[in-house]
Amino acid sequence: MSYDAVSFFYDALARLVFADAQMKAQESTLHHIRPGSRVLIAGGGSGWLLEAIGKIHLSGLSITYIDSSAKMIAHARRRDVAKNDVVFITSSIMDAQFEPGSFDVIITPFLFDNFTQSECDQAFTVLHHSLAAGGRWLFTDFRKTNKIWHGLLLRSMYLFFRVLAGIHARQLPDTDGLFSMADYYVLADNKFSHGFIGALAYGKP
Repeated sequence: MSYDAVSFFYDALARLVFADAQMKAQESTLHHIRPGSRVLIAGGGSGWLLEAIGKIHLSGLSITYIDSSAKMIAHARRRDVAKNDVVFITSSIMDAQFEPGSFDVIITPFLFDNFTQSECDQAFTVLHHSLAAGGRWLFTDFRKTNKIWHGLLLRSMYLFFRVLAGIHARQLPDTDGLFSMADYYVLADNKFSHGFIGALAYGKP
């Protein structure tokens, strides 16, 4: 799976389909980042989120930015990160190796919708062990709803990105269950695009 082929128009496509809902959803949880935090952004795409974080925290953050697309990483490297320290890694999160408790905050913006359930389980395990006790997980992704047009749009997106990005998933994985089994508690649960996009802040015990 790689978003190299769509890297030059991905953000524009997202705005065309969802206006600013995806951006607002991701921004809605950023105030949960404490000063001086060690932050992991997994699947951050073109990196605009780095600039949004830099407007809140002008300095003091240690950010690790990982994405499987080299072209997305290239876009992210050009972002204004203020005076925060950023390390860029081109890798799938499943292949990443971090020491347990390496991060105080994990941000996963529209990451898990790319995965089958087994891939989701694997990625969650990697991220869960890398988050320190008492840490915060800022999770933004699509949610299942009972609206017919949401289902049609989701199927269309999966077909589109299966062809251009090589994703294997055909439906949203159960992430709620994974957080529940790991005893995470909800700090915030924000909804956008009529509930189709959820932005949650989780706390790790």
